[in-house]
Amino acid sequence: MKKKIISTSLVLTIALLAAACGNKAKENANALSQNEQQTEAAWQESEQQETEKQNAEKENAADSGEEQDENAPLGIYKTELSNSHFEMLNDNYYSLYATNQYFLADEKTTLRYPELADALMQLKEQKEHNFDMATESLLDSQQFMIETESYPIDLTDYTECRVLRADNVLFSFIETNENYYGGAHGMYSVAGYAFDVETGKNLSFTDIVVDETKIRDLIAEKLDEEYGDIFFDDIHTLIDQYDFNSLCWSISYFDVTLYFNPYDLGPYASGSQQVVFPFSEYADLFDEKYLSVPEQFVTQLSEYEQFCMDVNGDGKNEDIGLSSKYLEDDCLSVLISVDGKETDSDSWSYRIDTYLIKVQNKVYLYLFEHHENDYVTLKVYDFAKEDFVENDNANLYIPEKSNYEERDNISFCESTSPVFSNPGKVRMASRLETLSTYQGTKEYHVNESGMLVTDDDYYDVEVSFLIKTLEDIPCQIVSGEEMNTSESGTIPAGTFVKIISATEDKVFVVEAIGYAPDENNDMYGFYEDDNTKYNTEEIFCIQLDEEFGNTLNGRDVWELFDGLMYAG
Repeated sequence: MKKKIISTSLVLTIALLAAACGNKAKENANALSQNEQQTEAAWQESEQQETEKQNAEKENAADSGEEQDENAPLGIYKTELSNSHFEMLNDNYYSLYATNQYFLADEKTTLRYPELADALMQLKEQKEHNFDMATESLLDSQQFMIETESYPIDLTDYTECRVLRADNVLFSFIETNENYYGGAHGMYSVAGYAFDVETGKNLSFTDIVVDETKIRDLIAEKLDEEYGDIFFDDIHTLIDQYDFNSLCWSISYFDVTLYFNPYDLGPYASGSQQVVFPFSEYADLFDEKYLSVPEQFVTQLSEYEQFCMDVNGDGKNEDIGLSSKYLEDDCLSVLISVDGKETDSDSWSYRIDTYLIKVQNKVYLYLFEHHENDYVTLKVYDFAKEDFVENDNANLYIPEKSNYEERDNISFCESTSPVFSNPGKVRMASRLETLSTYQGTKEYHVNESGMLVTDDDYYDVEVSFLIKTLEDIPCQIVSGEEMNTSESGTIPAGTFVKIISATEDKVFVVEAIGYAPDENNDMYGFYEDDNTKYNTEEIFCIQLDEEFGNTLNGRDVWELFDGLMYAG
């Protein structure tokens, strides 16, 4: 009974308090509402300030650095993912899958074009998913063929990419795929991507076409003229019914090309078909926004290429053609045709990467020739002179950095390299032999004579190994951003160092505080791992004897260092 009375009393007290506080609650509610409004206003103001800040950053990114014309080249990086499978029964590696990804070159470019950066990231995630799925499928097919004793057969899915255009308006590239998963025959196909740089939209063919009816008629006419005999059905009917949203196409600085892969218009035996619309003849068919071409550009050309362009400055378009000339021992050369007049590159190479460069209203052709031992030479063709010209930087090539990983008898490789898309700014590499063989890179640009030139004094170097001093090594202490070497010093015997920069006769090193010997622990090279640390505050410059090559004070470098890594 006592508990009940207390409870009742408590209820009455609460009720009285509630009644007494009713007016106060209304006041508090009004105050709370005002606070919420103030908070909301402050939040909106903060949001606006953040938006303004981001826009300012974007504008600053667009305005900073080099002056850009209305349509300027775009900086791009490329990553290739590939893997291969080691099959123990045949003691051999079989390639499985390879694909390519593209990224904007730096943070400044990403801030300027965030929508394009997001679109490329989404494409990257899709390609990585395809990479995993295709690898699993190829391994399953390979295992089936082993079990059915129909092995060995190299099952593979390989894609090569080539950037056609990279500027402030469009980023476009083309993928050429070849694959074989077993069965009667393999498959090959072409796919094109064209991104609006400002919006990040992956454009369809209908996004750039002005008159769809007219272009359908022209496509049918061109196909009938070039391939008419191979079609089982009326080509005009096929094109009238063709879904342009699924059409494979590409756009370059010269033309729009349509690709019809096997089975698109006919059986596999009919092969593939292409239709080309040069801007010089069909500009009225396309949105003029995408016909705007920068004053200077670079584009990679295919092994067989046909296009129209004014390459000698006479105000008229010339018919340009490239073709490969196959030689003995799987080597090849390039035939360059200008209005029917051919020039042979006289190459003897296993692979040739060809680029067209326009700069200062002049047009050049770069041929990067790949030879044995990963050696590359660069030839420059001047269209105005209709011949190859002397090149003082003939040893330059596009750098590539690769990382390897082994998992369950599968070798994975990720290779990253800059895309040669901007003649005003490109990182190039050279093969150096200063205290080992390695790749050094500098920033270059193409001058009005068509040559790659640089303002950098030193090559940047990235190596994965350490070297050890066997004796006290005389050196200079490096200071400042200008790499001054006024103070003399000594690197003590037994010091592990890493090469970070070099010239043909100088090498800049940092001291390794910790080191990781190779698996045999036998002093043949010292490879860095996650435990290796460097005294990056102190940089040392070792000056070799220029006259005698890799000698120091007249002594062979092999006597002074251990762990040197020379190719060959």
